[in-house]
Amino acid sequence: MTELEVLLSNEQKSFSSKEPWLAVVLSQLLTGAGQIYAGKKTRGIILIILELAFWLTAAWLIIGLNESLPAVVILIVIWIAIRIWSLFDAHKLVRINNYRCFENLRKGDKDPWLAVFLSAYLPGFGHLYLGFAE
Repeated sequence: MTELEVLLSNEQKSFSSKEPWLAVVLSQLLTGAGQIYAGKKTRGIILIILELAFWLTAAWLIIGLNESLPAVVILIVIWIAIRIWSLFDAHKLVRINNYRCFENLRKGDKDPWLAVFLSAYLPGFGHLYLGFAE
């Protein structure tokens, strides 16, 4: 067994080797899913419940239409802030638990999950990042 293999096996016992950009993509799909992927199930479930509560409250306010537009706008702004925070949080949670060797290997090449994330906001941008578009 090489020194690197020994190091990897020792570090894998206490750390994960998960893809941070996959956590971000999961959080894009459902706020809290990236946290669950990162191993923080309670935080993820709280975020999922919080998002559901925001949507139900916003729907209730919209259906009522009793001059509740400012409340709906405030809820949407808070929801957007939580979603953006969730993306950064999911990425950070996975990265801090990855072992150093995995992070070095991961950063050595272009990350396909980062390409997926970029393509979600600007179609084709992930292809440019990976160098497929010529």
